[in-house]
Amino acid sequence: MPLRLVFVLGALAAVPAPEPGRLTREPFVLETRDGKALIRAELFRLAVPENRARASGGVAEIAFVRLPSTAAGPAPPIVWLAGGPGDAGTDDMKGPLSGLFLAMREHGDVIVLDQRGTGLSRPRLDCPGAFDLPLEEPSGRDKVLAAMERLARECRGFWEARGVDLSAYNVNEMADDVEDVRTALGAEKITLVGASFGTQVALATIRRHERSVHRAVLLGAVGPDHALALPSNVQSHLVEMGRLARRDRKLSRLIPDFLGLMGRVLHRLEASPVSVEVSDPRTKRNVTVTVGREDLEYFTRRLLYSRPILEALPAFYEAMSRGNFLGLATVSLLSRRGQAPSAVRFLVGCSSGASPERLRRIESEKRGTILGAMLDFPVPDVCPAWGISDLGDGFRAPIRSEVPLLVVSGSLDVHTPAGNGEEVLAGFPNGFHLVTEGATHFCLGLGGKTRKVLSRFLRGEPVRSARFMAPPLQFRVPAWSEGERWARHWPGSPAPQDDLN
Repeated sequence: MPLRLVFVLGALAAVPAPEPGRLTREPFVLETRDGKALIRAELFRLAVPENRARASGGVAEIAFVRLPSTAAGPAPPIVWLAGGPGDAGTDDMKGPLSGLFLAMREHGDVIVLDQRGTGLSRPRLDCPGAFDLPLEEPSGRDKVLAAMERLARECRGFWEARGVDLSAYNVNEMADDVEDVRTALGAEKITLVGASFGTQVALATIRRHERSVHRAVLLGAVGPDHALALPSNVQSHLVEMGRLARRDRKLSRLIPDFLGLMGRVLHRLEASPVSVEVSDPRTKRNVTVTVGREDLEYFTRRLLYSRPILEALPAFYEAMSRGNFLGLATVSLLSRRGQAPSAVRFLVGCSSGASPERLRRIESEKRGTILGAMLDFPVPDVCPAWGISDLGDGFRAPIRSEVPLLVVSGSLDVHTPAGNGEEVLAGFPNGFHLVTEGATHFCLGLGGKTRKVLSRFLRGEPVRSARFMAPPLQFRVPAWSEGERWARHWPGSPAPQDDLN
């Protein structure tokens, strides 16, 4: 059943530094949304060295919630590693993933971890400040990057003035945090379940602490050298979207060539930006926002997550082709006035970096694709402003391990494509791959058949690689009001679906 948090501890910017290894606990109660059931859990705080390479360095606190197992003879604890970077595991307990957590309790204690810098862990590296981009002209890559660099310098100065070592907020330290959590719990081994970015932490934990890992599940794999997306993967995703749109009888009559439509709208905005009058939610007054090609590129990359959004994407572009840019202008206004992102997003992205071969491939591919390298922007361009060193090519080398591994992928997942999973599995002879045709990044196929295989894998029963089919996309037929529809519903996005197969 879905859960809501009843007891939540706020994160503090500065707390007295405990000794590394200190573990505290307190009651933590979860209540189902219908109010019919309570689940008694525990909130732990574990003090760890902030930077393990510096003996005289500071201390960070890692927060995690333990959901007790319902099994008579539980298997090793299951550690949940959230995505992002910058997302918190305790936030995942509030949404659709709560059903997965409850199901995993049948196998062992579920440890919902807030990675360092996030959620209830201390310090939580929120950044002060907000964007303030002009409205009378398109935002543009250079303007956005300059704003990101300004916010980076402000955030960096804010936390460094408080004695925080920002260089310590990287995947290797997060992996060592997982090992320290295992030790603090007194568990001989743990099972890792990571989603999106959390899979990168899981893989780093296997590389650095293989003997501690019982088995692992990657929901949307991010391998050691996958921190930056390949433009060709994004382009392949859009090509597949076009193919699926052509198979839809109603939509294909109106949009016979989705990629061509995208190209025409983007070219139109590049040649002649559009000014639109929208309501400013901050002042409650109408303002004029001018949007251009890069506004739409930036917005489009944010729309490639869930099935409901993908089902509306062709109609959204078709509305713009007929002059309705209200949705784009409304979202652009919110983006230009938005809060600064979490520092963890950039600290992790900049320290993970990319191999020279991947950087060359990205540079080569972006010229022949619709969105280029927009999926990762502003990383790596903003990294010098953060002053973070790259972890090096050793960090990005392929991982080889005997740990049993289950990778779950979706054919419509542009952020963690199935190809990532295949590359990771090349180093895991005891690995298996579940691919759901039609699943996106938010869906990950965690329902029905996939959930059953996951349960068997967690029990240690034999599984095999397989492909499942999700229901076909149900594209919305274009209407002139499509722009208004997007304007009304943003920034809220459809809830992830986990019942696809």
